[in-house]
Amino acid sequence: MVSEKDQLFKDAMETVSESHDPVLAERLMRTIVEMKDKELFGAMLYTCYDLIKPDVVMELGWRMNMMEFVMPYFIQFMSDMSKRVETVQKNTDDIKKQEQKNQEEKLSQPLDGMGMQAEMMFGAQMGGPP
Repeated sequence: MVSEKDQLFKDAMETVSESHDPVLAERLMRTIVEMKDKELFGAMLYTCYDLIKPDVVMELGWRMNMMEFVMPYFIQFMSDMSKRVETVQKNTDDIKKQEQKNQEEKLSQPLDGMGMQAEMMFGAQMGGPP
């Protein structure tokens, strides 16, 4: 059965999550860690995952001997980071390919296009009979 105290922390975690405020999330997590409540710590990492800095999680988990609750957080964090890096790499590769294609198209344009531009700039004097 969930104690009244735990229920209040559950409500607090949900409120912090909805607030999207990393400072509040870290403050609440430190309060939970000071209580040495491992289950609440794990619930906090799950509920406020996107608000908590990984270095803070690692430090608190290590200092309070709660690494078994930190590992699921870090597994998910590493998965998310890998996906982000892959997306950035793909976007960078796509941009490089497009830039290379644009450069090749520019270099392969016929030179007579340049002659037409010169004729337009200087009139028929250059290309016409004297």
